[in-house]
Amino acid sequence: MEEPVTLGIDVGSSAVKLVLLDVEGNIDMRSFADDLLKPGKGPERIHRPATLTDWIWEGVKEQLRGWIPPGYIQRVCITAHGQSGLLVMDGKPHGPLIPWWAWMPKEVVDEQAELLGTLTRDRTIEAVLPPRGSWLPGRLRQLALELGRCPGATAIQLKDLLNLQLTGNVCSDPRSLRGWIGGDGATVPPQLERWIGLGEVTPENISDPRTLAGHVTRSGAHISGLEMGTEVCIGCDDFTAALVSMDEGNRGLLNLATTSEHLAVVASGSEPHERARMRSHALKTGLSYLPRMTDQYPAVLYSSTNSGGGTLLRMFPQLPDAPTGVQNQALRTLTLLWLTDEMGEPPTLEELESLPRFDAEIEGRRGLEPDPDHIGGWETDPNESGIDARLQGWRIVHGLVDALEPIREALKPYTQERRMVRMAGGLAMVGPVIEARAQRWPQGIELVGGAEPSGLGAARLARSGL
Repeated sequence: MEEPVTLGIDVGSSAVKLVLLDVEGNIDMRSFADDLLKPGKGPERIHRPATLTDWIWEGVKEQLRGWIPPGYIQRVCITAHGQSGLLVMDGKPHGPLIPWWAWMPKEVVDEQAELLGTLTRDRTIEAVLPPRGSWLPGRLRQLALELGRCPGATAIQLKDLLNLQLTGNVCSDPRSLRGWIGGDGATVPPQLERWIGLGEVTPENISDPRTLAGHVTRSGAHISGLEMGTEVCIGCDDFTAALVSMDEGNRGLLNLATTSEHLAVVASGSEPHERARMRSHALKTGLSYLPRMTDQYPAVLYSSTNSGGGTLLRMFPQLPDAPTGVQNQALRTLTLLWLTDEMGEPPTLEELESLPRFDAEIEGRRGLEPDPDHIGGWETDPNESGIDARLQGWRIVHGLVDALEPIREALKPYTQERRMVRMAGGLAMVGPVIEARAQRWPQGIELVGGAEPSGLGAARLARSGL
């Protein structure tokens, strides 16, 4: 690779990915995984946030060792899944970290939904979010119920804590704090502050993700393996980072296909009237809307499903004759290789209609009509009907498309249908997944961004600031 390079670090729900990007656009990637990050397996409270960050930095240091010569990396940008509940005071974590997968009490969900609904309708908050989601206001309310008032603290996200450990500086970006900060992108609406109950807890140093958070300090170099003095960007959430690696401003449909999935359309211009129409459409349909930050981050309409790679990893090992006796990454690799060999030519859509229905959102539904109590899976047992593994596999893969269809329909008024669907993420590397979408989406599929679009987007953000 041609130096200097930038490093994107993506702390995801199943692994931490590292992506190097050089001046010629060449990339190199590494990753490592652990159950500490996985929904359903990780703890509901990380009472000592350093338990998580120490593990992350140990993995980063191990990956960098022998991979990158000292001084080769000029700038680092970190992105992470979210949102989590985390406070810092006097430059240190204050209280536990409530991770993004943790259960949120029903009374908190109900109160947050009512308040966010009001603040969204009157445009105090510009973003349009599913009001019953696990957003930052609800997480902070949970912390208030545990800790009481914490005046003088500020709320950040996991990637901000990692930046703090590298640079000694507290900062964040508007999209990572969406739902908590108001339409000005910098302050908390007083109605939210009163309900949360932490006291005067305010955002600190909110800026463009490309802005420098600082430079790696001596202690930051010790924990991370990065060179002291390396520049560190503020960074952003993983969804925004993925869009940076996928979007070309042509209003085509974007499909981020990872453990879960997103469909999105990015605004083609910066005109206020276009953004106002998109926001109004989100309110009418149940889509989500993120406002424009700068020309680098236009407004976006989107929604997500609770299906994707996680569904395949759960269901494929249950198919007849699937590989058994192996765990984690080995199981994933063997199952996908077996699946590709076994599935062969896709069935016709008429053949699929004759098979039992498969709901790919197995536990909980997101999208336009979210329902945390939703239970999916097979409508009837396909084994009792004698359906072979090949057809079961194809029906599962098409179930992922079924889950996306209501979102695709809602996005059509803002989609250039002649543009190919731009797809990125781990699922974009699985042949049958692409073939099923090509059968259903007439505009075709274009693979962009690779298997790690968020990490690549972070590396590109770091380079765009140079």
